[in-house]
Amino acid sequence: MYRSIRLVIYVFVCILCQSTLTTTSRIVVLMRPSLSDQCRNGVQYTGLGCFTLDPPFTNTDWLPQTPVSIGLRFLLYTRNNPAMPDILSATNRSSINLSNIRPQLPVKFIIHGYLQNAGMEYIVNMTNALLNKAPMNVIVVSWGAGAYFPYARAVANTRVVGAATAQLITTLQRLKGITAQQIHIIGHSLGAHIGGYVGALIPNVRRITGLDPAQPSFSGFNETVRLDRTDARLVDVIHTDALPFETVRGYGIIEPIGHIDFYPNGGHHQPGCHEESSLLDFIEDAYSNGVTTAEISLSCSHERSTQLFISSIILSSPASSCTFQSFPCSSEESFLRGECLNCGNHKCPIMGYEADRSSRSTGVYYLNTTGTSLFCGQHYFVALTLGRNMTYVDGTLSIRLKGVTGRWLNWSTVKEGRISGADRLTSLLVDNIDIGEINQVYVRFVSRMNYLPWRRTRFHINTVEVDNIMRFPKKHFCRSNMVGPDGFDVSFTSGTYISSECP
Repeated sequence: MYRSIRLVIYVFVCILCQSTLTTTSRIVVLMRPSLSDQCRNGVQYTGLGCFTLDPPFTNTDWLPQTPVSIGLRFLLYTRNNPAMPDILSATNRSSINLSNIRPQLPVKFIIHGYLQNAGMEYIVNMTNALLNKAPMNVIVVSWGAGAYFPYARAVANTRVVGAATAQLITTLQRLKGITAQQIHIIGHSLGAHIGGYVGALIPNVRRITGLDPAQPSFSGFNETVRLDRTDARLVDVIHTDALPFETVRGYGIIEPIGHIDFYPNGGHHQPGCHEESSLLDFIEDAYSNGVTTAEISLSCSHERSTQLFISSIILSSPASSCTFQSFPCSSEESFLRGECLNCGNHKCPIMGYEADRSSRSTGVYYLNTTGTSLFCGQHYFVALTLGRNMTYVDGTLSIRLKGVTGRWLNWSTVKEGRISGADRLTSLLVDNIDIGEINQVYVRFVSRMNYLPWRRTRFHINTVEVDNIMRFPKKHFCRSNMVGPDGFDVSFTSGTYISSECP
């Protein structure tokens, strides 16, 4: 029954999202306290302030509910109580003084998003990963009752959650001496914008991490309404569902809004995620495969941001050989063409937990990931130059790499379709297998029309350029106008380190 309700919610949520972007005539308040002279057009909650729909807060036509209606709670976890949280209250000193909070340690806030609550699997996993990483205070902001349907009301409620979280921080500062420099807020979807509201109220918050901040009702609005780079000393953002908003996709904001904005896999269509192409496909998927499967498909890319951040905590261990290294680039297309696979004189920032180690880096950064946990892999850039004697062929060109470790990468498609002579084809591969320095390359072409053996297509290739990015010098394999029979592999084994093209 619960899953059926969730399905109904998912089907209608985005339709409602679209309407809230254009509708401003309706004001619905389920609970309105008495109004003061200072708050005639809104609601005022003790200690939190006045909330109206006056500009710039025109992104919803609902006024926020009370903290009680939202079900707002602050759950403190530490290494002393990793499973049973202390419940903190800004208005109850004893809840803080008798808690396990350790004021000398960092304070991490985790804030969930729409249709979520504090019991979400990623919340539990992130809390555990943080406590396993180092001693710290982890405070989970639970507002599940206010994060449900309709979306427009949940958007309104984010302002109260932000104000209440800021109130708690102020109380912690007063009672325990905690400073803004100890605060790191990690928010997913609507939770990211809640983090922005907290940062706007608490000066000099050390860091806010936005995990695919919500797009509907926030993109295109004034910066005051959403998370932006003025909300903390460092605002880092991971975009994983950054597409134009439609019913079944585009839940994450597209534009860069932080000091560092990471776009893994271009910021959309995360590997391993089955994307629903339309609302009808989603409903058919739910009917055929079950609500749970359809639900996972619908939110897979959006929620991948949380999984990537958890993985980055685990991978930050000194024993880890893989990191989410990223590269500054003007566009996803330039990145895939291999035009920006270095960071100049600066250290390339690491997406996720360790993003603050590259505080000098700002701007937009790209990287690719794998589709399976822990999602981290080695980047390999490949460029093939085809022979001029070839007119064109039609089929699939694939490549496979081998390293000095003796291990192979799986075959990867470089291009499908029409391939012309003298073309330079590029591909950016990522794999969780570390093959070390590349010493052998296989190239294979399979024609679309190879039914007659005596008329098999032949393709011509001159060079293969490979690059274990930022690990070994670029390597060129040269075979002047090598002819490859259709369906057979061509091997390149005599690589030489040269800075220019093959002669």
